[in-house]
Amino acid sequence: MERFFHNTMYAARWILAPVYFGLSFALLLLALKFFQEVVHVLPHIFEYSEADLILVILSLVDMTMVGGLIVMVMFSGYENFVSQLKIDENKGRLNWLGTMDANSLKLKVAASIVAISSIHLLRGGSGNLNNTYK
Repeated sequence: MERFFHNTMYAARWILAPVYFGLSFALLLLALKFFQEVVHVLPHIFEYSEADLILVILSLVDMTMVGGLIVMVMFSGYENFVSQLKIDENKGRLNWLGTMDANSLKLKVAASIVAISSIHLLRGGSGNLNNTYK
């Protein structure tokens, strides 16, 4: 009976597989939003002050950092909690795959959250940008 519970719990890790796969859709949505913002900004580029332009660029950097965070969580989480990714070396395997354990992933997520929050605080402090950019 105990062996059955152990095997069932171990097999239950595969419940996370569709969740990690779902993060690829979140990455796609983020990419769409990124390019929507670029298209929105381009016609008004000469109307922005230097400070507002920097905040727009930081917003794009913010989205890029979130995208990188999604990729890290998607791949590292899958490898740590579900199964090892079997990708050939000649297909451009990322060199950090298989080296990021749960603790290092948590540290990277925490550092990313701090950086992303800083950008949001900067954006929130600019009344001009909030009225024209959103």
